[in-house]
Amino acid sequence: MIAAATLALGLTHSAFGDGHGLTISAPDELVATGVFDYILPRFRLKTQIPVAIAGDGDISVAERANGGVFEWDGRSWGLLGTAETDSAAVFAEWLRSEVGQNTLTAFQPDGTQIFFAPEIDAISEDEVVFEGDEMAGDRLAHQHCGRCHVVSERNRMGGISSTPSFGAMKNFSDWEGKFAGFFTLNPHPSFTQIEGFTEPFPEGLPPAIAPILLTEEEYNAILAYVSSIPVKDLGGAIIAN
Repeated sequence: MIAAATLALGLTHSAFGDGHGLTISAPDELVATGVFDYILPRFRLKTQIPVAIAGDGDISVAERANGGVFEWDGRSWGLLGTAETDSAAVFAEWLRSEVGQNTLTAFQPDGTQIFFAPEIDAISEDEVVFEGDEMAGDRLAHQHCGRCHVVSERNRMGGISSTPSFGAMKNFSDWEGKFAGFFTLNPHPSFTQIEGFTEPFPEGLPPAIAPILLTEEEYNAILAYVSSIPVKDLGGAIIAN
């Protein structure tokens, strides 16, 4: 669940009328550590940008499989939507900088360090990187794919029991191809259309369920979001039949 409380570190989102403020959404468990109470006043002091934690933020802090900006609780965490506003871009740049990383790792409740700089792994030459708006992809995947699949912890009680979760499907050795071509795999062709990729539904034979209609930009956004999802530990790779 995304934290709905707003910290008294700046103005609320609706009060940022001049467009210079920034709101950040983050999971409750991360907010509860107190790290934002520690780093955001220091960010504001450096940049003069007011910041608040809100349920529907300009940018979102989320668990990522790769490309994270810090490590906490044995997991990698990154930012979504950093290109949405100038203030978001400034925050992302600051957090990735030496000053931002030092500020983050200096937060040590009870004298114990719990936040760490990300481990830098070399990207293999054959690794597939999907480019798109991850924040939009997050929303679209939960809206459309979440009807049948568990997309993330946010809809872990949803989906259909016979369909694998996104995290589980990333155990497939060819998960990139399966996700990229999902609209060609049954039962998706009967109710999915992607502008510029698929043929129209047969005349006189409408989908039996509410159709999923995506633009190419929305399709790319979903793939970009999927690439950031951590692989679910199932004790071994999935073998597809």
